[in-house]
Amino acid sequence: MLGSELRRRYLEFFESKGALRLPSDSLAPNDPTLLFTSAGMNQFKPYFLGTRLPAYNSAMTAQKCLRPADIEDVGDMSHCTFFEMLGNFSFGGYFKAEAIAWAWEFLFDVLKLDLNRVRVSVLETDDEAFRLWTVVGMPERKIFRFDEHDNYWPAGVIANGPNGPCGPCSEIFFDTQPDLMPTPDGVWDEKRWIEIWNLVFTEYDRGDGGVMTPLPKKNIETGMGLERTAAALGDVRGPFETDLFAPILRKLESLSGRSYTSTDHGMQDIAFRRVADHVRATAFCLADNVLPSNAGRGYVLRRIIRRAILAGRSVLGLQEPFLTDILPIVIDHRKDDYPALLERQDNILHYAAIEERQFRQTLDVGAQRLTAVLADAATQPSGQVSGDDAFTLFTTFGFPVEMTRELAAELGLTIDMERYETRLAEIAGG
Repeated sequence: MLGSELRRRYLEFFESKGALRLPSDSLAPNDPTLLFTSAGMNQFKPYFLGTRLPAYNSAMTAQKCLRPADIEDVGDMSHCTFFEMLGNFSFGGYFKAEAIAWAWEFLFDVLKLDLNRVRVSVLETDDEAFRLWTVVGMPERKIFRFDEHDNYWPAGVIANGPNGPCGPCSEIFFDTQPDLMPTPDGVWDEKRWIEIWNLVFTEYDRGDGGVMTPLPKKNIETGMGLERTAAALGDVRGPFETDLFAPILRKLESLSGRSYTSTDHGMQDIAFRRVADHVRATAFCLADNVLPSNAGRGYVLRRIIRRAILAGRSVLGLQEPFLTDILPIVIDHRKDDYPALLERQDNILHYAAIEERQFRQTLDVGAQRLTAVLADAATQPSGQVSGDDAFTLFTTFGFPVEMTRELAAELGLTIDMERYETRLAEIAGG
């Protein structure tokens, strides 16, 4: 099943359950508390809080999401900065029983996943969710009870998590490596079992100091990762082996003259995945009028673009600009689901070309300096890049400290971040 087909079936399924189909919100939401839209529920926060009344009691979306916190993990088999979240939502309507029953129906009747390759988790104190999973047919041995660090949303300790609507959740996992020896009951291997769907039972509004106020109505918000679920359906290791990334990777192979081989740890394959993810994220950010800059959303986009260029240049040997060669592939592949990509193609290519040209000039000027800094740090007993050098690389040569830190880490080096932060504070104070 292609990613577009999975997307269509999900929306049609929840439409059949009475949910209203709504469009994706922008990646740059009109919400001062959010840098980017990072979950499907973001646009519905007023409904969960009861500050606005919806004209409907259930909805579903295919939401564009971007999570800057995952940037440094991109390159592995499963993490993406940009992804699509398939979500179904209830505003004081259906609750746990329906959410769990419909999840079971969609997974096993519609998608026909193999039950042997599925497990679920619930909050350790949520006996109701545990019971409801057994009612629909989930064997007890496949239901795991985890604490609030894993099964409360937004993630975190209940008393100290982020403020806003929250509640216990039930996560659904898929075994990506069934060819290995079966995982014994009660044993959890995070590298093998990937989360594909999270059912959140939103019941509280967390305030300052961890004060939990019951919401006016109990709600449901869920998030199924399109890319990860497509991988489960395709019986592949992760999102990058699905049709959602295939055209991008094929173009990268053509440009670089190298092959993507789907290894876990090879630097070349990590670079393929990093470039593919970051170019895709760039297309969607620019389509939503997020432009590269040195602050806020623009800084995140600039960092994503620069990481793509650096991986393509230093690992894949792409010495000439390549963003404007790959972006049209992204646009053509997703234009039917997101027409704004095609409508704003000229702007997307224009800003990407400017950013790549400027950063390549920076690389040409600063590469020798960076190489010398890393070589010097490698000779020090501390194995540490000085904070002053990291500061100079940023302020003079345009290398973000995150990028210097990543390159240093590849050589087993660290950065004196305390000194670096001191130098930044001196600028701010001056």
